Amino acid sequence: MGRYVTQVWPPGTEGHEYGAYIPHPLGGWNPKFGRRVSDRIAAAGADISHTVSTRARSISYRWAADSIMAQGESLSSSAIEGIYASLEGMSLGTDGADAANRAALGNWEMAEQAMSIAEHGGPIAVDDILDLHSTLMARSDTPHLAGKLRLGPVWVGAPVAAGMGPIGARFVPPPAGEVRQLLDDLVDYINYSDHEPVLRAAVAHAQFESIHPFPDGNGRTGRALIPIALYSGGSGDALHLPISRALLASRSAYYDSLYSFQRYEGSPGDPARSVSLEPWVEMFADSAQRATEQVRMAASLTDDLMRDWRNRLGGIRPDSAVWKIASEMAFQPVFTVESIESELGSEASISAIRRGIARLRQAGIVQEVGRSGKTQIYRAAEIVSLAEKVLGLSEAASGGVVTRTEDYVALQGLADGAASIRARGIREGRASTRSSAWQCAHWGRRTNRQCTRPYGHKGQHRYD
Repeated sequence: MGRYVTQVWPPGTEGHEYGAYIPHPLGGWNPKFGRRVSDRIAAAGADISHTVSTRARSISYRWAADSIMAQGESLSSSAIEGIYASLEGMSLGTDGADAANRAALGNWEMAEQAMSIAEHGGPIAVDDILDLHSTLMARSDTPHLAGKLRLGPVWVGAPVAAGMGPIGARFVPPPAGEVRQLLDDLVDYINYSDHEPVLRAAVAHAQFESIHPFPDGNGRTGRALIPIALYSGGSGDALHLPISRALLASRSAYYDSLYSFQRYEGSPGDPARSVSLEPWVEMFADSAQRATEQVRMAASLTDDLMRDWRNRLGGIRPDSAVWKIASEMAFQPVFTVESIESELGSEASISAIRRGIARLRQAGIVQEVGRSGKTQIYRAAEIVSLAEKVLGLSEAASGGVVTRTEDYVALQGLADGAASIRARGIREGRASTRSSAWQCAHWGRRTNRQCTRPYGHKGQHRYD
């Protein structure tokens, strides 16, 4: 969608010429599709709206969406770029962890940051995109690139030979001098477009990938923009959708559909421009629907697991320290006493946490998996198994990385309290979801608020 400009490699020489692609701005464009694609956009939008609405009222949906789906989306988005990590390795993602798990942890933190922006509902700025990229790259091997727009060419696909730069690459994004103006146009589109949410998210992602504004991390940052565009101007309710999982399963088709969008040459209003976008929009809508199915599956399995835990614990009070620890384990299945304490704060004393973990161990819900120094490390294996079942993750699928906590600790070690590093920061601004697993899920229609009493309470609901 746009035009090619001739560039030279190496820059500033009389070397080899290549074409860099400048996409048309999005402002004022209203793509038109056939009935099949339009119906798929509408169906995906309806599924997402229903799932978001259910999440606001269901403990299991919130637990599944805010933990399992968030982690799975980060792992899948990383894997699309050839970065294979694991759920447990990401939970232990400290400075001593391997590069893949550190990168996936950064992706997870960026995804949570993107969800905070989405839930805020206000207009976004280019600086927000730079901040997302900063979060992603902070744990990478190239932190000096964090939040900085590229100053030279980048390309997608291998060049014809080593040292030939973009010559022969499949796609070369616009020259660096065009990037800022195109990003300004992109955020205006996200903020003010009246397109249906699914279409807006698909267009925004494709345009971002066409711009490729950073030296590295463009794919992961572009996928983090999806929920921001999807929920832009909405009610404040947002949901982690594992769209990247579906894209990972069809990675070649994903790249091919974007490439169709990125090679259109013509006027901005030509119907062929919409035709070039159809393969990607259709794939995106189908991926979004599969993602909502995964959320529903995760919620159902979570419901079964929570019911089983309550039976095994026997007579557990919904507001007890034991149940609060159990609820927090969904967000950090590998944990220490200190990491749980940092999350619960005044909700439970350190002695209550120790007693609670002992009771969870007695019920077979928590296992000891080793030590790092004087710090005992615990694991909720059933949470990891549930997530892997929903997300289809396995050691083979993850490139053979270490997935067993015992092996990971033995190989990498774990600094005191390090398991809480991720938990302390990434849910800032989203603290309301943390207490959801021990808070009553009833939603008052008149008050439009959630009951503030504990889960399973007797008597009337309260909304103060």
